[in-house]
Amino acid sequence: MMSEQARVECVGVGEALRDCQRFLIEERGLAPATGKEYCRKAALFVEAVGGAGALPRLAAADVAGYVVEYAAGHCWESCRTMLRAVRAFLRYGHVAGLCADLADAVPSVARRPDTAPWRGVDSGRVQELVCHAKSDRSARDAAVVAVIARLGLRAVEVSRLEVGDFDWAGGTVRIRGKGNRVEKMPLPADVGEVVVAYLRVRPAGTGQARVFLAFTAGTPLTPAGICHIVCSACRAAGIEEFGPHTLRHSLGTRLLNEGAGLDQIAQVLRHKSMASTVVYAKADLVSLAAVARPWPGAVK
Repeated sequence: MMSEQARVECVGVGEALRDCQRFLIEERGLAPATGKEYCRKAALFVEAVGGAGALPRLAAADVAGYVVEYAAGHCWESCRTMLRAVRAFLRYGHVAGLCADLADAVPSVARRPDTAPWRGVDSGRVQELVCHAKSDRSARDAAVVAVIARLGLRAVEVSRLEVGDFDWAGGTVRIRGKGNRVEKMPLPADVGEVVVAYLRVRPAGTGQARVFLAFTAGTPLTPAGICHIVCSACRAAGIEEFGPHTLRHSLGTRLLNEGAGLDQIAQVLRHKSMASTVVYAKADLVSLAAVARPWPGAVK
């Protein structure tokens, strides 16, 4: 009977990572891009601990040691992705019989508290960008900017939009978000008009269901392509350059300034957890000042 180590060496790290990627996408419901990125991080982990042949002998101390070494030279955001990737790979490795159950051995990396209030892009700047895009950019780029600014979509959600997602009679649009979540959102009339203007000049006969296509190849735009469009539109409008994520968060800030509660902002931005929404509380300095307690010994 083949030993555990012989089995791992026979399978090889490349095949193990490919199987892991399939496991994460098909069994755990991760987006393909996320599954690919997790396995890329996992490959670095496997290489650092000694390769595929070392997996059967892997111990909790080896896992913790790798995390500590990695965290010393990377930012918190990169560490967070790495932690998730290593945990996901170790869960797969245990299920596949490649290593012991070590997912719980992956430690957490503390994040330095962010005490600065969140400041999005001024609503006037956002409106200026949208208006300039409608008048001076291509119909496609204008539609991309309007969809993000008015609906607060992520770049990946914009790239996933399909023609059939728009219910013109019902005035809604279907959004494919994180974790394969599919949700319907109201479609404002002005956004619908900009999208229709693009669809009328969109290349026909490509056979693509996706809404936003590259001009030359006729292939669906990637999230990176969406980012390029927003940044390029900023430069063309002569305003400070920012990306889709900042434009998305600016919608949350505007809603807050208009009196919306955090629960309403979470619903519009489709946050899975309120922990993602509480960051906007820092932007409401007036409300925070009203509930802040006086500093001990301060002059009244």
